Amino acid sequence: MTEMSAKTSHEPTNIAEAEEVQEAPLQEPHESHGHSVAAWTGVLIMLAGFTVGTLGIWFDQAILTWVGVAAVAVGAVAWPVLARLGFGPKAH
Repeated sequence: MTEMSAKTSHEPTNIAEAEEVQEAPLQEPHESHGHSVAAWTGVLIMLAGFTVGTLGIWFDQAILTWVGVAAVAVGAVAWPVLARLGFGPKAH
């Protein structure tokens, strides 16, 4: 019965523990999931390439289709290159 009535939150019992609680971060560190200039730039280039390629297929323009394919490839290469140049996710 005493286990069920136990508190679910932990309150500090001494000064050192209270200071530790105050210094605790508001959020746990987590992975960036690509939220960076490199990621956004790569995705936007690839999205534009996909759009151009789709328009090329729709209007039966082979050159436009291949320009779109090339833009998707450029975006796929730009992402890791920009990340290595320092535009990737920042360390927490």
